[in-house]
Order: sequence, then C-alpha cells, then structure tokens
Amino acid sequence: MQEVMLDKAICSLGSIKHLAKKLGIHREHVYAWIKGVSKIPLEYALQIEYLTGGEIPWKDLVPFHIVQRLKHLNLQLPKFDLPPCELVYVSIERITTKKSEFISEQNKLIPLHKHRSICVDQQNRLIFGEKIFYLYKYHHKKTIPAWRISLSDLANGHYSSELFIKNFLISERVDIGMALEKFLGSRQGFRTDLAQPKKTVDLRKKDYKEIRLVNEAAQVRSQKSMPLRQLIAHRLGFGSHFTYQSAKKVKLFANPELIEKVDQCIVSISMAKKLCSVLANPKK
Repeated sequence: MQEVMLDKAICSLGSIKHLAKKLGIHREHVYAWIKGVSKIPLEYALQIEYLTGGEIPWKDLVPFHIVQRLKHLNLQLPKFDLPPCELVYVSIERITTKKSEFISEQNKLIPLHKHRSICVDQQNRLIFGEKIFYLYKYHHKKTIPAWRISLSDLANGHYSSELFIKNFLISERVDIGMALEKFLGSRQGFRTDLAQPKKTVDLRKKDYKEIRLVNEAAQVRSQKSMPLRQLIAHRLGFGSHFTYQSAKKVKLFANPELIEKVDQCIVSISMAKKLCSVLANPKK
C-alpha cells in the first residue's frame, strides 16, 4: 500500500528527482523507500500530502503503528491553490494526446530551453504545446517542463484569473478554455437535467437557485444559471464571453502569423476576428 501511494506521489510530482528536490533530500532516500529498505518518516509524509494538495494522505505513507499512535490526532494541512504558472517536470511517457504535429527542420535547430512550456491537466492530458511535446520526443527526452492545471479546480474558481493573464498567452488561454469546455461536457451552458431545485419550478425559466454539474470526479456549483462560455471567460480573464468567443475564432481559423501578433498584443482580438472573416469571405 505504501509503495503504491509513493508511486502515485512520484507520478504527481513528475519524477523521483523532483520529489527528492521538493523534500530537500537525496534521491537515494526515495529509492530506499521504494525498495522497502527504510520507511517514510512522518515529517516527509506530511510534506508529500502538502505537495500533492491532499491527493496522497500521509496515513497511506507511514507505517501502521504510527497511524495507530496518532489516530486521535487530527492533522489538518492548510488548503492551498497551486498557481497555474508553477512549473513541474512530467514524464513524457505519461502524457497523452490525440493530436500529432509535424516538426520542421527550423524548429529542430531551436534550443529546447527557448520554447514555451507545455500545459497538461491533472490526468497528464495535453492541453497545448503539441509541437514542443513532439520536439522533446524527437530529442529522446524523458521529462518535459509543463504547467499542470486542475480543470475541476479551475471550473470551481480556485485559480485567480490574474495569474492566467500574467503567465499565459491569449492563444494558450483559449486552449485552456476549450479544454475546460470539453471537460464540462457542454458548449451551450450548464446542464439543467442534473439540476436539483429545492422546490417545484417551471423548467422553461431555468431559474434554479443551485445547479449541479457532474463531470468525471468534478462538481461545479453555481448560485445562478451561467452560460458556460461566460464562466470560462470569467475564469481565464477574458472579461466577457464575446471576447472569449472572438479569441477562440482567431485561434481556430487564423494563420499562425496572425495568432502570434494577437499574442504579442500587436493586433487586437476584435481586429483579428474581422481579418478572419475577410479572409474566409474575400468577395465580401
């Protein structure tokens, strides 16, 4: 049991090297825990629970007699939100993606450290950065720097929108928004078939006081019925859902040069949207 939970902690933090670095110990200590040569001390078990955001409880890491000795002690670690800009190193073999990208010879010559980091969710599914991901695979790298975002925490408002504005490009925020749309499972708004109104109401009015949306292990709560695109725009700092929809259109239909200019704030989102419409309908 302890070995299994330790493996989960290593996967969550990226590698044995990064787990040891976070704990401030040598890798040999972690290898000793894996092989069963030594037990995980309580202080490090508590740190692992903290680093994994409570995903790996300390009770599953320490010997049973320590748990029994402390069974009357209620240890509650303070809840904290990992900013989306925190960089972790993820094993390339654990990242899943359905897209494939062609790597140009020009990109192969650019040093890896000059590329922007990719982004993955809690299940290590790639959100953006396909070209960089396959570039690392081309160079036979075992790990890759990545931002890890919990889509359920994002939907529940556990991240500050200012952090997304500060650390992500506009096109990257759009990719995160589309991943959140897919995660929540609806592009039109919250699902009302899962709603549980307190009293009998007219289903046509959609004025539920509480709407519950269940997707995988996530539960998104809202005091009022809010369209999904408005929720995403608010979470990712787009201001309004019109701006998010315009940025999404630019991301999907504009050429890479125009997207880059929007990311650099040389061209506004509204102007880029108009250019997309003109290019799509040149006769008009």
